[in-house]
Amino acid sequence: MKKTIFLILTIITLVSCKQTNNNENTNYSKLSKFYKDTTFVEMIIYPDTAYNDLLYFFKGNEIDSNTFSLLSDKVTNSLPWTEGFYGNYSFKINNQYIGLITRTPGEYSSTMISLWIYDIKNDSITNNIKLADVFGDAGAFETMNSYLFFDESNQLKAFTYSYFSYDHSVDEESDTTIEVSHNYFLTRIGFSSVDTISTDSIKLTEQFKSQIKKMACY
Repeated sequence: MKKTIFLILTIITLVSCKQTNNNENTNYSKLSKFYKDTTFVEMIIYPDTAYNDLLYFFKGNEIDSNTFSLLSDKVTNSLPWTEGFYGNYSFKINNQYIGLITRTPGEYSSTMISLWIYDIKNDSITNNIKLADVFGDAGAFETMNSYLFFDESNQLKAFTYSYFSYDHSVDEESDTTIEVSHNYFLTRIGFSSVDTISTDSIKLTEQFKSQIKKMACY
């Protein structure tokens, strides 16, 4: 599947400096080497089964086992190693938190993309949010992508679209029913918790009409 990388590259500026906390003895200093620092106003987070393709924007750098052992259960979330965890991009959320965009194991392989929240003061990852994934098995297919952005108050938010379909003919050949669902939700990120602001798909599709068109390209 072809991806329009140009769109994302035009809205993301990669910078060379490291994000805060440069003490070599911190967990962050050990983890940050797997990430590329970035600043952005908006970013589309999308999954791809061709995640080993060099052109895939979220291919990332595999986090080694020694560094991985420093991470908390909140991050690993009992996920299997399968094909590993991959650091992609780090960015400043606010004066207290840094965001780490990470590709992690999904159902069968490392297709899931999550945002890990690193607390500068406590030198630990305190939260995470799933932003994208793709999954297919028998008659089921599910995909999720997100529009990650800073609003006019410089508050980080994620607008997420989740699609699910199931072909019932897999269970019964004569049943031609294809079950489909479209769900949208808006999340606020960056304080002591990750808070869902809205799950009203009707209102959200109107509010984020132009962003949905962009997300459809991925």
